[in-house]
Amino acid sequence: MKTIKLILGPCLLLAGLLTGSTAAQADTLPPTLTGETFTGDQAFPSSDLTGCTNGDGTGTFTFHFQGTANGPYPGTFVEDVSVTAGGPALPDNTHPLTAFHATFTITSVTGEVTGTKDLAPDASGTAFCSLGGRHHPALAVFTAPSLTYSAAISSGGHTNTDAGTASAALQHGHPFTESFLTSQGLAPTAKDQCKKDGWTDYPQFKNQGQCVAFVNHRDQS
Repeated sequence: MKTIKLILGPCLLLAGLLTGSTAAQADTLPPTLTGETFTGDQAFPSSDLTGCTNGDGTGTFTFHFQGTANGPYPGTFVEDVSVTAGGPALPDNTHPLTAFHATFTITSVTGEVTGTKDLAPDASGTAFCSLGGRHHPALAVFTAPSLTYSAAISSGGHTNTDAGTASAALQHGHPFTESFLTSQGLAPTAKDQCKKDGWTDYPQFKNQGQCVAFVNHRDQS
């Protein structure tokens, strides 16, 4: 009997270690974008301003930014932004921000992220643009405190989606800045991510079937 206990003891200990190792590795998802920030390489160069032809500070203008990404996906970013200023002038001579759309890419050792941002419903903000003239340089500024984002995160051989809220701003004489504020949580894009208990990484699912059904619905939409 003592011999059996001596043999079983190390076996049980090894089984416990293996179980603990599996549990520790269960959470295999990459981080969400919450806490990610962008900072442009330089203050806004007037040569990048396109559009904004109304002459009164209103209109749609577009530009391209690139710079440093910090947070859960440190590296570099590129972003193309379209902003619309419209409506009556505000006390600071800017105008209400009426539209915002951006596409962005993050290149990071954590993974590659691509996505879009848009103005949240009923969101407020300000914007102003001017092509300038002989004595006045081109100028574009905006504040967009309430944006929504949707992104695809490729990391570890899998792609997950992320969605949440963000804010962005371009102030005169300062680089473009952007922050990812909140996330709704990651979601799978392939059924294989649901199998072998992979569904347990996603708190929105109660079982593997729900996870697979989500991916199927996504593929059909």
